[in-house]
Amino acid sequence: PCIGSNMGCVAQLMATGKLSCVVNVAAANEQTVPFEPVAPAPVKKKVLVIGGGPAGLEAARTAALRGHDVVLYEATRQLGGQVAIASRAPHRSDLAAITDFLSREIERLGVRIHLGTFADPDTIESEKPDEVVVATGSTPRRDGFQLSTPSTPISGADLPHVYTSWDVFGFGGRAEINGDCFIYDDTGTFEAISVADALVDAGAKVTMVSRYDSLGAMIPFPPATVEASKERLMSGNFDFIGGHYMQAITHDEVLIGVPFTERKRAIPANTVVLVTYNHPNREIAQYAPAGVKVHLVGDVTGTNSIMASIHQAAAATRAI
Repeated sequence: PCIGSNMGCVAQLMATGKLSCVVNVAAANEQTVPFEPVAPAPVKKKVLVIGGGPAGLEAARTAALRGHDVVLYEATRQLGGQVAIASRAPHRSDLAAITDFLSREIERLGVRIHLGTFADPDTIESEKPDEVVVATGSTPRRDGFQLSTPSTPISGADLPHVYTSWDVFGFGGRAEINGDCFIYDDTGTFEAISVADALVDAGAKVTMVSRYDSLGAMIPFPPATVEASKERLMSGNFDFIGGHYMQAITHDEVLIGVPFTERKRAIPANTVVLVTYNHPNREIAQYAPAGVKVHLVGDVTGTNSIMASIHQAAAATRAI
């Protein structure tokens, strides 16, 4: 199903001249990539998939389509991974269409699913898989890391009014939205835009600061992907300041600066949300027994993209 992001089709076509699709790995590659695996695997294997986000779901679906015996473990009680979190944001519910579809598909194909079960070394030992797909995703960092000053954490990042996007969307914590709200965008993706939408919808006065000069700077072809969000936010109680980095967070303000200059300024802030790069959860991969092939797919590889997650997972499991 189409999720309406325009990220793989219009955006890719206009930015790179190549047509693609976030959810369909064969789109525009039909002559070399079949829409679905057309032949069963020559040898049936037991495939253990760890993680139930878009990468894990696509891996489980493709492996099952190829005739493998597939079992999937998901640490939370819900399939969907970060898509399930992102789809809670205003104007982003369509994202869940792909993970809902994949969830139905793996049930239809007979994949054994264990929800609310954290896979550990004992899990791998007891399941005795032939191959393991690690799709455990990533987790927001809370240590104050930012790319502008990678060796110097943001002072005050551990204060109680400092949150991640997951907290704003009610996953793993819940942000208390009070007074002036401040968002720092270190990634230039839709994550910070979605946080801004949620805070503006809650009636807050929101200031977003980014190391990039524009809103959603890393999203391809803004006219088809970002412009509607930009117009919506700029029509509300929202301000954007580009080309700055974080210096410090205090109890009632945030200090920001311009790289390679002495310029500093203070922004009032009672609620702070840091949107920075996540930490990949790849530790489980090291516990696979000798002789068991391990595939890392999705955010665990640092991709930070639904499209990359699905395409990586499909490619890896079509080769099993």
